[in-house]
Amino acid sequence: MTKPNLTQAAVYAACVQGIGDGNVRARFNAIAQQVDQNELVYDQLASAGHLYQWVSHARGENHVAALGQVTRGEFKQLYKNHMARAGKPARPIYDQIRMSAPNNICPYCGFGSVETVDHFLPKGRYSSLSVLPLNLVPACRDCNGGKLDSILMADNVHSHPYYEQQYVFDDEWLYASIVQTQIPYIEFLLVVPAAWPADVSHRVANHFQEFDLQRRFAIQASERLVYFANVIQGSVADGATAMIAETLQQQARAERVAHGVNSWQSALAKTVANDAWFQAVGYTQLL
Repeated sequence: MTKPNLTQAAVYAACVQGIGDGNVRARFNAIAQQVDQNELVYDQLASAGHLYQWVSHARGENHVAALGQVTRGEFKQLYKNHMARAGKPARPIYDQIRMSAPNNICPYCGFGSVETVDHFLPKGRYSSLSVLPLNLVPACRDCNGGKLDSILMADNVHSHPYYEQQYVFDDEWLYASIVQTQIPYIEFLLVVPAAWPADVSHRVANHFQEFDLQRRFAIQASERLVYFANVIQGSVADGATAMIAETLQQQARAERVAHGVNSWQSALAKTVANDAWFQAVGYTQLL
């Protein structure tokens, strides 16, 4: 996903402009240069996959200074009251970020509808980044609400939509299998390519876990599996049994083009197209 075409300086100025208290506004203006510097450091660390090196702080203690004489609580209120709040000068910037995801699809899960903005490094732990555009990611409510408000460390870092390697989107790593039970269902699993660097493999695995994608993909796929069962049944009813495999392969190719190789739709369709048991017997147990 493309990084926001917004500078920290412009966003920060628009947020601070909305502050009514002159003394508070002056304290924010006094640290403007330091806030701008944060943008450069963040970009460098994120590009290297090292955002976990950013120093966090404990939750709460909103009275403690985060940068200069501006407290943690004041930074968080800057976002809440002067960027996310309707009618404020910086609200159009919030809306621009929220609407920047292609097709309004959440970049964290790949299927949810974007409804809010997430702080990649949570503002409860990294309050001085509360209005940094590079740290603000359009997200669905499930991903935003389910994401842990925790300290980012080397062993729990997950994919940043603005900075992830292109091959993570191009190489296949999401697979599915049909479980042969009385009522067949889908399981998803992650198998990263052996050629990937260890840190990238670890990051993608963390992402899969952080956003509960195995369970959430399975929920999405359950109804779609019934659809495929009806496709097979239709071919059987039409006397086109010999064409079932080719029909399913065509659908699998279409899903891959439409949604990407690592979408739940593509992984499901590929599995259905290659599962002889489901095509011969399993589909009947869903009708």
